[in-house]
Amino acid sequence: MEAEVYGRPRTLVVSWHQGLFEAQWATVQSELARALRKLAELQQSLQRRQHGEVKGGKTPTVESVHKQCREILHREHLHQVVAIEIHPHDAGVPVLDYRVQPRRWSACAIRCWARTCW
Repeated sequence: MEAEVYGRPRTLVVSWHQGLFEAQWATVQSELARALRKLAELQQSLQRRQHGEVKGGKTPTVESVHKQCREILHREHLHQVVAIEIHPHDAGVPVLDYRVQPRRWSACAIRCWARTCW
């Protein structure tokens, strides 16, 4: 495979290892499940506050919820495959919506894992 790297044409060698892919895939799936669980917990916390079940502490802002989402999705590639939307709500508490984007998830799997370029 030929490609320009650092401004010069180079020959790239790409290798694939099925065992490495399977190990990495299991780790990434575990990280995704953990991030989705944390996002669900954050979403439930916001909903409890909207319904008046939680009254103490500082009311979250759109910016603070966005920061928490960035921290949850800090692992490599998670921010690319999980879309988040944060909207202001009438009660003053933001609403969090999130979803996994299947096309991006598949593209990441093909592009990012179990290969090495030299």
